[in-house]
Amino acid sequence: MTPTQLLSRLDALRRALRTLTVVSVLTWGAGAAVLCLVAGTLIRVTQGTPSAGVVNGIALAAALLVCAWRWTLVRPSQLGRVDAALWAEAQVPELRYALVTLAEQERATDADPVQ
Repeated sequence: MTPTQLLSRLDALRRALRTLTVVSVLTWGAGAAVLCLVAGTLIRVTQGTPSAGVVNGIALAAALLVCAWRWTLVRPSQLGRVDAALWAEAQVPELRYALVTLAEQERATDADPVQ
């Protein structure tokens, strides 16, 4: 496989990892919302104090806060080519950082004899 083909596959892997991190952030937010909805509904049924609008508002606020928190932790927009290469190297250690070395270079061409 040529270096250009490897880099295009690495870019596809980077896009997939970005998508997965965004899905992870949204899943955390949905989980927080569901937890708040269940807890609020149980409190509302047993004690009757908060209205449905208050419970929904708290659930929405919790979902937004958790999404913002997770977004700052994982930062999918800053996931670069080297990060994707490191992830791939962790999955296949036999590559011995060859993919990371290729990803660190600015431009790779198939005509480069060093490649």
